[in-house]
Amino acid sequence: MQTPSPYSSRNGLAYRSAENYKAPLKEKFVSLYEDIFAGRSPIHTARDQGIQGRAIITRFWDELLLLKVNETFLAQVIAKASEDQLRGNLKPIINELFATYSAYLSDGNFIRVAHALETLTILLREIFKKRFTEQGYSIITLVAGSVEQSDSFFRRLVTSISSLLTRDDVPVLVKSLGLRVYLTILIATDNVNTNTIASYLFVNNIFDSLLAVFNIKLSADRKKLELDVTLVLILLLLWRESANPYAERLASTAAPVIPLLHTVSSLLLTPARTSTENETSNSSYTVWSGADGVFSLIGNLLGLWPSTDSSGQGGTGVAGTGSAKGTEVLDVKWCNNTAAIVLIYFLCYLNPAMKSTQIWPSSDFSPVQGAGTTSGQTAALLWIDVFKSFLTLSKDVLSRMSTTGVVGVMRGKLCLTILRCMVENHVSADFLSRADADSFSLNQMPAIGVVGIPCVLQFRSLSCVIVDLATSVLQMKPDVPHMDSDVFHRAALLIPIVLNHLRSRGWQLLSTSINWLGLWQALAGTCTWCATETMFQKPGVPELAELTLGILESCIGNSQELCGAPDETDRLHAMVLANSTGLEQLAQTASTSRYGDTGKSALRDGLRLVNVAAIKFHYEVQVAALGVRGQPTFEQALLGVKKKGLANLKLKHLHAGPGHSYTEGTVEHRILINLVRYLVAEHRQHLSSSGKLKLELETT
Repeated sequence: MQTPSPYSSRNGLAYRSAENYKAPLKEKFVSLYEDIFAGRSPIHTARDQGIQGRAIITRFWDELLLLKVNETFLAQVIAKASEDQLRGNLKPIINELFATYSAYLSDGNFIRVAHALETLTILLREIFKKRFTEQGYSIITLVAGSVEQSDSFFRRLVTSISSLLTRDDVPVLVKSLGLRVYLTILIATDNVNTNTIASYLFVNNIFDSLLAVFNIKLSADRKKLELDVTLVLILLLLWRESANPYAERLASTAAPVIPLLHTVSSLLLTPARTSTENETSNSSYTVWSGADGVFSLIGNLLGLWPSTDSSGQGGTGVAGTGSAKGTEVLDVKWCNNTAAIVLIYFLCYLNPAMKSTQIWPSSDFSPVQGAGTTSGQTAALLWIDVFKSFLTLSKDVLSRMSTTGVVGVMRGKLCLTILRCMVENHVSADFLSRADADSFSLNQMPAIGVVGIPCVLQFRSLSCVIVDLATSVLQMKPDVPHMDSDVFHRAALLIPIVLNHLRSRGWQLLSTSINWLGLWQALAGTCTWCATETMFQKPGVPELAELTLGILESCIGNSQELCGAPDETDRLHAMVLANSTGLEQLAQTASTSRYGDTGKSALRDGLRLVNVAAIKFHYEVQVAALGVRGQPTFEQALLGVKKKGLANLKLKHLHAGPGHSYTEGTVEHRILINLVRYLVAEHRQHLSSSGKLKLELETT
């Protein structure tokens, strides 16, 4: 008898009838996890079968961890489960997964280790997205089983990954996935200080394992891990809830400065990616090749590469931030440069070597490494290369703040803070004052106490570059919404610190070294826009007005000590006369403003026009004789100044500048936290835009 066919014929084509339709086979990974979450897998059915049951369970996990991880499916399982389900019937299963996969981190098969790390990252990421009634307690019990077991569980998890990072035989892929687990834990919340789980990384110190990554011998392998390991270290350094062992280690004299500087140098020198490269990166991305060739091929075939979640948003745990850079183009260079800026900040602020001659040479220094270069000179040479790149990057960041949004301004503020840390330290300030801006070679300058007379610098020093950078910020328009008074204040602070240092050494500057007129016009211009009642009511503007006017008054009183040519003093006085109306309006606004009783009384004392009034009184008859009515132009004022001269002009030597050296406060810490949050979000989006990371096989 002929067997009936399940197909029917129509128009010469064969169709399977609906009643005989068979569903496509499920992926084995999906099928096994469905059994796990349904409670019908061997880990449930063979649990009570003694030794034989334990062998079945072990074989089950061994086979499961060899399968390609289906991130989309696994993420959706946790995402679709409610908080009550996770705390209820799914809790034992979740506990079992975390306990098993953390134990497999010491397995001898690196494919299983890699899959265990990848699965842990997915589970942690999705659980951190949930909103429990008691967030910290619920997450700890889900991950560790109970509060009582949490210490031992997280100690095992943290130390197991730490061991992988320190071993030389572990492939770069596995180390990268280990760092991703650390990152997932640290960014469970927007602020690491509110992260309960992150506290376990301070009980179990991982600094040495991170240092091992910074010290990886093969530069190609180190390059693949440097951004992730830098992000982990930066997030750890942001901790303020208790004693921070990572900050203490970085602040010690034995801190590993050289490997950190090597990493900063590599991050800063990341080549820009062209639009063509950005397009091709969606189809091919070179990772984990070279030294790990065979393992990389296996990893590619088994799907070990990190990827985004099903929503395409990645797994950072950061609440939706969107594009962090506004109008800037998304690429890995932005992430690397921003991470380098933050790491430079922590080095300059915390590490004592960054404030000594170990990094800032005082004599006999040439920016070229020779055969007889000592280790100390090597550190200095390395730092000088880093500083060159940082200075170039700072110019770019500061010049584009008005067009790069809030995050661009935060980057600019951090660059200005780093420069302040440098110019406030007498060792680095000496180097910056003596180092040629073009060659970075040191000029031997006599001190005023030796020769008895001021010395005119005949070259453009790095200090001049910093002052010109600050001037360029003050010249920007304040009407851009995200350009608050704080960024102008940070830039203005650099000017008196540098000028006071030069004056204390008896060193004078020519207009060929520093843009004196541009500086004075920027100070006067800032005072002018601060003088309007609307601007003066904004937060921080009165303090900015007080600072900039104080700097201008100080420059007037000390101009003959600062300027290397008499003509510069004449130009300064002419500039003051040409802006006298705005300066007088500022003093008037400060005296009548409703900026609060305390602030108002302080500003009345601090915004007196002492030297400005003296200049106006000294030259007003001569300027009026030229037929000028009202405020003169700069050219008219300069003509009057040259005819009148400086005879009998009484000026006061006033001091300007911060009353104390830089100390990190709440505002600075908030800027760091927000900038790092955007940095992590950008890093996530870069991985998302590249799709699945693929291996580009060598054809040789």
